[in-house]
Amino acid sequence: MQKEINMLYINKQFIGKATLYSLFFLFFFNSCQNKKEVNISIKKFKTIAISKKDYGSGAINLYTSEGSSSYLINYNKDLKEIRLINIYTNKTDKIPISDSINFRMIYVKNLDTIILISKQENKITIVNAKGKVLSEYHINLSFKSTEYNISAVTPNQISLKGNYLYINCFPKNDKKKKAYFAHYFNLFLNLKDSSAGIVPLTYPSIYSLYDHWWGGLGNKLTQCVNNKSEIVYSFAMCDSLFIWDGKTIKSYLVERSKYLTHFPPEIFDNKQAMNSRYVIEYQRKSPRYANIKYDIEKKLYYRVIAHRQELKNKQGENNLNYDRSWSVQIIDTNLKVIDEVYFKPEKYNYVDFSVTEKGFCVSRHYDDSDSLIYWDFFKVVKL
Repeated sequence: MQKEINMLYINKQFIGKATLYSLFFLFFFNSCQNKKEVNISIKKFKTIAISKKDYGSGAINLYTSEGSSSYLINYNKDLKEIRLINIYTNKTDKIPISDSINFRMIYVKNLDTIILISKQENKITIVNAKGKVLSEYHINLSFKSTEYNISAVTPNQISLKGNYLYINCFPKNDKKKKAYFAHYFNLFLNLKDSSAGIVPLTYPSIYSLYDHWWGGLGNKLTQCVNNKSEIVYSFAMCDSLFIWDGKTIKSYLVERSKYLTHFPPEIFDNKQAMNSRYVIEYQRKSPRYANIKYDIEKKLYYRVIAHRQELKNKQGENNLNYDRSWSVQIIDTNLKVIDEVYFKPEKYNYVDFSVTEKGFCVSRHYDDSDSLIYWDFFKVVKL
């Protein structure tokens, strides 16, 4: 069943009597007075090895079912199948995917509702555990004479709240202009009734101070859903976290990562946009907030920070983007940073960061000669 979705308005239920951008900057040392100090213990407790042949293309996602079975999920493009790798048994389940479905990203609601997203086609396809297509949606959204496309390419750019799927989007016009940040960044799709529209939220006001977008890095944002069913947004070049309850969005000033200096990064020289060496070096040297996850069991946020990196390592070899050092801020429900854990460079791929029922996991670096890919699992315990 294919649905063409054309929306020229914002769904009224998302506006209502909402104040679209009420900003409240809270200083957490005041809000947390007289509260017991929380300490955190983080310890690696498990490593699993996965055959590289079970890996495919695109970002890795981790899904935990209601029965507490956890799967690493990826797409093997060559074999046209989704791989679900059980992290406890290493058993791999395979879901065949039709050649006619073009997608880049997978998001799992449950094993009978697997959401396939194509940024290129602005299309969302839902299949079941047997690969049968349940529904398809072509997203054609326009608001105030601006067309919007899906921009999500990794699972952390999507949230699922009840039957509503929230996906990062971008305006087709006004690219590389200051006006870009005045546009909306999220769209929604109701999986129950197929309604869709633009979420009435724009980039943080601090972004209006800049007439550039940090070579494309600045428009990156990630999102998650907390235990109150609120959507939490983290922007690459902003210390604050933004929480939306469906009517009002509030900005909370969070303590800056101790590894972010000279932040936000220097301006990208647009005259050098065609200079590949300059572009690569700029991306290496520009630190940013790279991810936000929520641990619903422990009621903690994990915010991943990609650190500044030099173009070459000590041996004079070119660094890769994933070689950089990085850290994870552990943030409580009052949005107070209670710890920040450092990970040295050239060991882990910070992009493959997922929440588990005990804490979080992340993949190790690997190269072409490796036959196995290792994932380390970390237990997070409140003391």
